[in-house]
Amino acid sequence: ALAAMGAMKFYKRGDLVEGSIVQVTDDSLIIDIGTKTEGIVPREEISVEPNPDMKEFNVGDKVNAVVISEDDEGTYKLSKRRADQKLVWEKVEESRKEGARLEATGFRAVKGGLLVNIGTIAFLPQSLIDIRRVDDLEPFVGKKLQVKVVEYDREAKPHPKIVVSRRAVIEEDLTRERDQIYDTLKPGAVVDGKVIKLTNYGAFIDVGGLQGLLHISEMSLGRIKHPSDVMKEGETIKVKILKIDKRKKR
Repeated sequence: ALAAMGAMKFYKRGDLVEGSIVQVTDDSLIIDIGTKTEGIVPREEISVEPNPDMKEFNVGDKVNAVVISEDDEGTYKLSKRRADQKLVWEKVEESRKEGARLEATGFRAVKGGLLVNIGTIAFLPQSLIDIRRVDDLEPFVGKKLQVKVVEYDREAKPHPKIVVSRRAVIEEDLTRERDQIYDTLKPGAVVDGKVIKLTNYGAFIDVGGLQGLLHISEMSLGRIKHPSDVMKEGETIKVKILKIDKRKKR
């Protein structure tokens, strides 16, 4: 009895193919793309980064690649780097227009920011790395980051321009967290609050990551000259929520 075999696949130069990793070596990825012999992705064609970490790849991982050439034995030379660059533009446009997040890896600190790999090279300005000032970029080299595209020009010379922001992702997460806290807080509730700052007219109190104002007139039944008469910065006190304005975020 004979078992039916699937039709053998054939590709030409420039074709975009998908396959599974069957072996990871120090200098290449061996890919099953359904042809007579496996395809090979040489180290220099794995990533836009000059020295990709081979430990990131595992047998069974799905990989997109572009066919570069075929040798006399039917073995295809493939490029994951070119496939990544070919496929990334759809994600870039989606991120810019709809705010979708992209996975990035920081790989080189340069003047004014960080070069990151999103499948192709993108620039993460120093001012858009965090909501706080960042002076040392080295901790971000090799780090996985979530970013959003804020600007791109596919026709820019000498190479396409893509600017991304990690700060936009952090701000979005903070806004979502604050909205969730606002939804849980109700007027009339008595909660713990930490005294953040004292002023002549009252104190700013941190409640679950949000700041509220405790007016001096609400601090004591008796008259006081200054908030420092009844509390100090860093102290945790019980406060009653009087009013919540979600629109103005206060």
